[in-house]
Amino acid sequence: MTTVDVLVAYYTWKGHTERMAHAVAAGVASVEGARAVVRPIAEVGADDLLGAAGVILGSPTYLGSMAGPMKLFLDDWELRFGINRRFDRNLTGRVAGAFATEGRTGGGELVLAELLQVLLRAGLVGVSAPAGLGPIARTEDDVTIEAGCEAARALGARVARLAVRLGGAEV
Repeated sequence: MTTVDVLVAYYTWKGHTERMAHAVAAGVASVEGARAVVRPIAEVGADDLLGAAGVILGSPTYLGSMAGPMKLFLDDWELRFGINRRFDRNLTGRVAGAFATEGRTGGGELVLAELLQVLLRAGLVGVSAPAGLGPIARTEDDVTIEAGCEAARALGARVARLAVRLGGAEV
């Protein structure tokens, strides 16, 4: 059986989103035939994106939106990496997922919608978490973060299962 890579790319400031990224990666790794590639968004390169059968993005929620560094990365990936749906360097057929962290002000659902919108527009196949768009961890205490991490593991496994089945084939 061929092993497919699932890229788990995230931005974190205080470490909460990174913690969730590793939970997503654990879910990916639990699926036979899938391997998680975990990268902070600043370290993601074209080979990471183009070599992955699945891409899962994670961001903290700032003022009801994704973090600035994540937004800058997504705004720039077409120019930086030459990724374009109409050309050979595209992400069509890969599986997409998203996760978010939020504080007391909320807005994680908006971040999930933003991240998935970008991935869908790039031609990826969107996968939601078993309950909702994707996992959201409230960062108030370890109990709420762990609940988000449990949902993140489930998302990672779900994306990985579909990525293994599709194997990066265009759908």
